[in-house]
Amino acid sequence: MSYFTPGPWLFDDEHEEVTSEARRRKGLTRIATVNLGWSEPFNSEQNANARLIAAAPDLLEALKALLERYALAIGNEGIECYQARAAIAKATGEQP
Repeated sequence: MSYFTPGPWLFDDEHEEVTSEARRRKGLTRIATVNLGWSEPFNSEQNANARLIAAAPDLLEALKALLERYALAIGNEGIECYQARAAIAKATGEQP
């Protein structure tokens, strides 16, 4: 499994970046730079991209938890489980 900078990740629109207050490092760690200040609809799109990037660690953990509960409750694996496993593998750099 690949390891990423620990969260929480935050979108700081003033400095146009997604950051993390990683405990193992001093201060903020830049995760991504977001170019704002475009005319619409591009500026709204960039803001949406930044919010999605900032939510990525939370989304990954939520998907893992839901997959585990879903697989236990259903007792067999449907297409949703395969899709969830593929998304998790994509996020972690593992093979599905």
